[in-house]
Amino acid sequence: NLDCSASNLLCSENASSCFDDDLDFNAIKEFGVSPDCDHHLKNQIFNQQDPFFINNRSTYLMGSSGFAIQSDDRIKEMVEKEVEHLPEDDYLKRLRSGDLDLSVRKEALDWIWKASAYYGFGPLSLCLSINYLDRFLSVYDLPRGKTWTVQLLAVACLSIAAKMEETKVPLSVDLQV
Repeated sequence: NLDCSASNLLCSENASSCFDDDLDFNAIKEFGVSPDCDHHLKNQIFNQQDPFFINNRSTYLMGSSGFAIQSDDRIKEMVEKEVEHLPEDDYLKRLRSGDLDLSVRKEALDWIWKASAYYGFGPLSLCLSINYLDRFLSVYDLPRGKTWTVQLLAVACLSIAAKMEETKVPLSVDLQV
């Protein structure tokens, strides 16, 4: 279990402070919405809400206590979901047997390694990008003879991984070192 001693860092919001029926629509009027639209606008906003969201709000992700991922059960659940995002079962066998072109993976890995080192990305970004690459290659075959597809895939995998883990991420066009 996570220690909740830092609970004083969490803001104390309740349903009435975030989703109050008495919203201040005067701010909306300042931006040109007619005062006659207040009732219609208010109804439109609340009637379009997903009923699951209205009734459960963040309970689904945060648990009933309101603290983010506090229990071992939540962590266990997330680890179990990871299995759904692994490369296909036969991926390694296909790589070893030659069904998949190992040089494509090697070329992508070389580029990912160099770009990660160039931009100073952490090891988790590197691992994530390799995971994304393997997951993609386990499901799709890249067209042979089109080397640009390998680099595009490598750029996409590294870009997504860096956006997940790094604080400063260059544009995708700048990643192409």
